[in-house]
Amino acid sequence: LGLDGVLPVIGSKELIGSLPLHLGVGPGDLVVYPELAYPTYEVGAALAGAEAMATDALTAVGPRVPRVLFVNSPANPTGRVLPVEHLKKVVDWCRQRGTVLVSDECYLECAWDPASPPISALHPDVCGGSHEGILSVHSLSKRSNLAGYRCAFVAGDPALVGELLAVRKNLGLQMPGPQQAAMI
Repeated sequence: LGLDGVLPVIGSKELIGSLPLHLGVGPGDLVVYPELAYPTYEVGAALAGAEAMATDALTAVGPRVPRVLFVNSPANPTGRVLPVEHLKKVVDWCRQRGTVLVSDECYLECAWDPASPPISALHPDVCGGSHEGILSVHSLSKRSNLAGYRCAFVAGDPALVGELLAVRKNLGLQMPGPQQAAMI
């Protein structure tokens, strides 16, 4: 990723809760997230006025086309790790429909089974070398012991990251300099 594909944010919870709104999701749109999941996915959909659907099966979506689909691997609270083949199918499904895939990877470095290591949706084996339509969310609270600093980042499709930057800077949501130094 180049610098245009990475954006520091004020905590992953804030980002996930506001992401649908910042991406222009609104009434009549659908946001899909895992069945057993972090409540902030549903809150983000509600804040945007969108319909929320909790499901682990893409077939449950039927003919509808979600604006945003969240995946979480390793999952909070179950710890379930999605295999490469599954993530690749989700990436392909989203791209065929023009759905933004948001991969919540806040626990990417917290796996229990060395035989099934978690992998990012941005890995070439998953996304085919293109980050188009994919955003990956990372929290430094978990991986770097920065809880309370509100340090996280989103990475992926430079067009989507640019859209988020444009909206967020107009809302005053820039990462303060001391937190950026801590993140580095």
